Amino acid sequence: MNLSDKKIKLDVLGCRTNSYEGDAILSSLIEAGATQSENWEIYILISCTITAIADRKCKKLLRRARRENKNGVICCLGCFAETLTQEQARELGINILLGNRLKHLFVPTLEEFLTDAQKKPIFKKQEDVLHNNIWDSQFLTKPCLHTRAFVKVQDGCNHFCSYCTVPFVRGLPVSRDMADTLAEVRSLVSNGCREIVLTGVHLGLHTDLPFLVEELSKVEGLARLRFGSIEPLSITKKLLQTLSSSPIFMPHLHIPLQSGCNRTLRNMKRGYTVEQFAEIMQNSRDFLGEDMQITTDFLLGFPTETEADFEESLSFLIKQKFGHFHVFPFSSRTGTRAAGLPPLAPQIIRSRQKRAITTSKKLDADFLAKFRRTPQEILVEEVKDDIVTGHTKNFIRIKGKFNAKVNDLVILKDWQIV
Repeated sequence: MNLSDKKIKLDVLGCRTNSYEGDAILSSLIEAGATQSENWEIYILISCTITAIADRKCKKLLRRARRENKNGVICCLGCFAETLTQEQARELGINILLGNRLKHLFVPTLEEFLTDAQKKPIFKKQEDVLHNNIWDSQFLTKPCLHTRAFVKVQDGCNHFCSYCTVPFVRGLPVSRDMADTLAEVRSLVSNGCREIVLTGVHLGLHTDLPFLVEELSKVEGLARLRFGSIEPLSITKKLLQTLSSSPIFMPHLHIPLQSGCNRTLRNMKRGYTVEQFAEIMQNSRDFLGEDMQITTDFLLGFPTETEADFEESLSFLIKQKFGHFHVFPFSSRTGTRAAGLPPLAPQIIRSRQKRAITTSKKLDADFLAKFRRTPQEILVEEVKDDIVTGHTKNFIRIKGKFNAKVNDLVILKDWQIV
């Protein structure tokens, strides 16, 4: 398909898996001759529906796009798209809608639309995505959105946490073919990429993550390897042994906690206790070193969460010395077990969110204090006026003066937090 005369704009909401999928689509369009422009003819949204806020953001972006260009091609792909009826899609001005497990069809679908004289909307979704285990085969040759490349190796989830809509819109767990993964990583490295972040909807459900790490660690020219996020029960001692033996795996893990209270964890159907989580954190530090950073997610305001439950969670977060935690207020999602529970009052949610963010900032400062005035290696992600920016091995974003170019590995002796 020749898109040499087409201007495109792409927005990505949500997780790193979405980032990979958007990057792969953008890369394929640029390879076909398209150019990125704010004066776009084709707008593409890689959508998210993890919360009500995400839904609102999707609607806002789609409506704004239609206002910006009444005759443009509006495309909505992914999780929020999965929730829309054809009537709702038309109301939002969408010309092309592709649900999950179908993003590999985007380029031919776009060609189908552009060559249709009547420009009839195209809406494609799997009939039963909940029970779908097809791999959505995309290939990223060169990252367009980031210096680091996100590489999707797993999709889907079947854990059905009581608050989470992901299994309903993403489908059953499925792993990427190992040879295909290695081919993509080698292609990325040959195009100058030196850091890979493995992503998945539930990365730990990959059929053989330790073996994949071993094979990727042998790729010549790959300097750094990370995980985007990995669920706690997936972090086995076998996996930790593999990570600690890898010369390129970086000392940072993002392990979603969601709550530091056993009663709330049970109601969330998370499948582990705070005692198990603490043991997993200690095992991780034993294998990867005390300087590793462990970050997490804290979902506050679950309908059954009492003030005592919330305080218990904060105490656990502090005791475990997370480097950082992201704060998310509970959002009721249609079809989930928690959807029918009476919600907490908005003022209670706001109060807890404010206190949680204050605690997170304190933990940030405590973790960073350990590394002040120590030399830190970064992979250069940005360069501006001899100021380079990048992440340390344990995922602290810093900047400093250095004569270097993007994708160089440099050691900053004098640096600041970004």
